[in-house]
Amino acid sequence: MKVAIAHGSLTSSRALELVLRSERYELAWVEADTRRVLSLLASSAPDLLVLDAELRSPTSAELTRAARAAGATVLLVASDSLQSTSIYDAMQSGAVDVARCPKLDALGDVIEEAALLAKLSTVARLLGRSHHKVGGAREAAPVDASPRPLLIAIGASTGGPNALHGILSALPAELEAAIVLVQHVESSLVSDLASFLQSATARRVELATPNAVPKVGSVLLAGTDDHLVLTARRTFRYEPEPRALPYRPSVDVLFASLAQHWPTPGIAALLTGMGRDGARGLKLLRDQGWYTLAQDERSSIVYGMPKAAAELGAATRIVGLDDFAPAITRAAFDLSLRKAATPPSSRRR
Repeated sequence: MKVAIAHGSLTSSRALELVLRSERYELAWVEADTRRVLSLLASSAPDLLVLDAELRSPTSAELTRAARAAGATVLLVASDSLQSTSIYDAMQSGAVDVARCPKLDALGDVIEEAALLAKLSTVARLLGRSHHKVGGAREAAPVDASPRPLLIAIGASTGGPNALHGILSALPAELEAAIVLVQHVESSLVSDLASFLQSATARRVELATPNAVPKVGSVLLAGTDDHLVLTARRTFRYEPEPRALPYRPSVDVLFASLAQHWPTPGIAALLTGMGRDGARGLKLLRDQGWYTLAQDERSSIVYGMPKAAAELGAATRIVGLDDFAPAITRAAFDLSLRKAATPPSSRRR
């Protein structure tokens, strides 16, 4: 993987360079004068740009968009808080993740590099299109057979916040459904993401908590670095396993648990994002009778996850972002007709 560094601090650039060289990544270039980064992206775009999250001229969001246009993936590094507005703006512009920047101690040795190394490993695996075994809930607790709302489950990664905002803003208020979301994002940013999504909808957007139950009018968002799963009691909880998956929380893990434990088919969608997370889980849901959607290439910031779903035949339909809300609404109508025509004795318990 060919990596470049764009950072306004010479000391931070040196720390980043030492980390990359110690792990034998191919270093494309290092640039502290961020005004030159745009031209370097045009002439020598890397596979991955490790970018200072706090740049102002141009901003990290502007450089992220330029890097994405040049075909590069962007990993942000921050020296202080991971909750700044500039980080969130860059994540919305397509940055894949964020980590704390390593430092140099008094002897010139690198310290506090573990978080960056973990993120680099994840991105490298995603760029290699690695995929892993899907996990799911395992318990065999008694099942509550009471009626359940229509469930809409959506997974997203790079470019997902804006896509989710657009979908939520366009869903009709009269659509009676519970919604659950998994967005690949640093856990320290997920509260800001919830606030951003809340601005799009009158439905209540909140972080999923242990024992939360899907309810009509609610939007539950995965809120930790563990995997959000549905249990046999049809409540949510977080699980640390499987630990080897590149992204936490995993869309595949959530979708697999829904296929196992939700009593009636719902609607599931896979949006823009790098890698393959969610594709296999979406196929499981389609095989269970769910109506499944994948975002098309034209409207995706990164056509990785939805492409994998299309290749697996996991999507009932492949649609553009502007068509998602109408497609979900139509699917909800079709599922309600199917449910009405199904004798109660034949429905899943």
